[in-house]
Amino acid sequence: MSPRPLAALRRCASARGSLLALSALLALASPARAAEPDASAAHGPFGLGVLLGQPVGLSFKLFVAQDHAFQLGLGYDLVFRDAAFVTLDWIWHPVSIADTSVFELTWHVGLGAALGIWPVGHDYDCSAPDPLQPDLPPVCRNAWVQPGARVPLGFDLRFHEIPLDLYVEFAPGAFFYPRIEFLGQGGFGARWYF
Repeated sequence: MSPRPLAALRRCASARGSLLALSALLALASPARAAEPDASAAHGPFGLGVLLGQPVGLSFKLFVAQDHAFQLGLGYDLVFRDAAFVTLDWIWHPVSIADTSVFELTWHVGLGAALGIWPVGHDYDCSAPDPLQPDLPPVCRNAWVQPGARVPLGFDLRFHEIPLDLYVEFAPGAFFYPRIEFLGQGGFGARWYF
């Protein structure tokens, strides 16, 4: 064999060896990356729990990635508004504040939608008819729905050994229809992950 084809063969073997070495390095690196701690994967991606505050209700959270989740809330405001609420938020957990052998403390921020469902007669005394207005106003005849937007901000305490998180959250926002109103929801709660 002449020196030229032999040199070409060596270059090809060297390139193939480099490619094999790169493939082996990627294969070795992949399991280490998959083994990173992920609270949502260790405890399951779906959390079900309660929210105590304004409103009082159920909280559902579904992790779609290690630091991204969707959160659904179903609640009733017993204190100020006497109304039912449905909220749906996209939540981002940007960084861990503290991570010990027992728990991880993170903070979150998000963007979401709120829906207020008001009962018949809200903000109006429908029991005393107005002599100047014999017909009842529409608020006394129908329940109504009020759409809005909110920005949830909070802290989550996720335990490593048990599939539980404790959280506190405040969600300022606004309702847009039929009138613009400030929306201030929040409270504390717990969720169990499946």
